[in-house]
Amino acid sequence: MVRGRHCGWLVACFLSGCVFTLDRPRPGGSERGPGPELSHAEARVEDGPRSELARELGVRDVASPDLFPPPDWTHVGATAFTMGSPPNEACRSPDEAEHKVTLTRGYRLLTTEVTQRQYLDATGRPPPLPSQPEHPVVKVSWHDAAAYCNALSKRHNLELCYNCTGNPPTCGSAFSGDKIYDCNGWRLPTEAEWERAYRGSSTKAYYNGVDAKQEHCNCDNPIPPLKSLGWYCGNSGNVLHGVADPAIPANDLGLRDMAGNVAEWVHDGFEAKLADATNPVGVGTEGIIKGGSYKEAAGRMRAAMRDNENLVDSYPHVGFRCARTAP
Repeated sequence: MVRGRHCGWLVACFLSGCVFTLDRPRPGGSERGPGPELSHAEARVEDGPRSELARELGVRDVASPDLFPPPDWTHVGATAFTMGSPPNEACRSPDEAEHKVTLTRGYRLLTTEVTQRQYLDATGRPPPLPSQPEHPVVKVSWHDAAAYCNALSKRHNLELCYNCTGNPPTCGSAFSGDKIYDCNGWRLPTEAEWERAYRGSSTKAYYNGVDAKQEHCNCDNPIPPLKSLGWYCGNSGNVLHGVADPAIPANDLGLRDMAGNVAEWVHDGFEAKLADATNPVGVGTEGIIKGGSYKEAAGRMRAAMRDNENLVDSYPHVGFRCARTAP
């Protein structure tokens, strides 16, 4: 992937969204909950292009709750862990230095990546690629991703984590540095939150406890320990797959597609040098994507993998999911 160019923090903002409530225990000490159903008034599809796309997706102009089900979230507890990769890990980059991270706040993370259907419902904007309702929305910039999380907060009167103006809007974080953890609304996960959630109980390169090997660094045939880890160039057929495909199991926290299928934007700005920290937040001017994708090598699905990209750019293999500091 080409490295991003220097860019200031700008973000788009859209309307409406979902809120989530605690439900049942999950494996590994996590919890998961769906949000309340949307009313017909909240889920109304406007006349014009959105109605046409709603028909293409097979939904009515006035959506019932089962047509736009709210996304599930998984609770991830506060913890300390080792972030980054050891010097001898295959496929690593120099900016992945191991360091100790402490997260003092638990948080909720969407169990799957945001889908095209969810994106349309919350924003009214047609998905950038041909409609596949249960596939991750892609071709979205950091701005689009952050704004969607803002939309979830706005619909249900939660605090907005980003300040937005204009149409298309431009936004910046409403909370400087680690104060973002104090926002009670939906936002992009920090890089540390994302990596901790990916790892679950694993301390290895991949969430399933497998170490990275040199052959993982290139696109080859499916590698047995990794072919069910996530969709990558060796098993995806070079196409995007639907979220929560049964061929790819959840990690031990119950999160789906943390490895592969689409890479994901996180909240932070990119910083090349990492050090021990409590509740870290990068403040660089480029964005960070994590997790690897259906068109990349298996080594890109490692927990520590990180890429810096221009915040205004969008890619056919990059999507996102939202997080929220636990009340």
